[in-house]
Amino acid sequence: LTYQPLAVFRVRPVTRCTDTMPGHTEAILHVSYSPDGRHLASGGGDTTVRFWDVNTNLPKHTCRGHRNHVLCTAWSPDGKKFASADKNGVLILWDPVKGQALSTIKAHTKHITSIVWEPMHKNKECDRLATSSKDTLVK
Repeated sequence: LTYQPLAVFRVRPVTRCTDTMPGHTEAILHVSYSPDGRHLASGGGDTTVRFWDVNTNLPKHTCRGHRNHVLCTAWSPDGKKFASADKNGVLILWDPVKGQALSTIKAHTKHITSIVWEPMHKNKECDRLATSSKDTLVK
């Protein structure tokens, strides 16, 4: 068996930051890209969820509804819904286009550590997700 490289790639390290998007007043704890890559969402210690336009680096919406640190965020596979969860065990579903809360659920007794949506090929409506928590439950 003989190894022969087919191509040689030169990888250059990133030496500078291309852009910054200021807005949160406390630490940003989680960020996630939309499935189409055109939007970014962030959640932080200032209890807000922010939706950003990646092309302009400008905020689209600043959403308030959490009463404690936003610890995790996740876009639905179709990009039409967005979920965020906080340190109090509260899950909020958002409309990322309007920046409005669709529903608020007290999902856990302790802080939520992860959110995941059911894959689109299993559920075209993108209406099911799971959360895990420090209370040792997955719901």
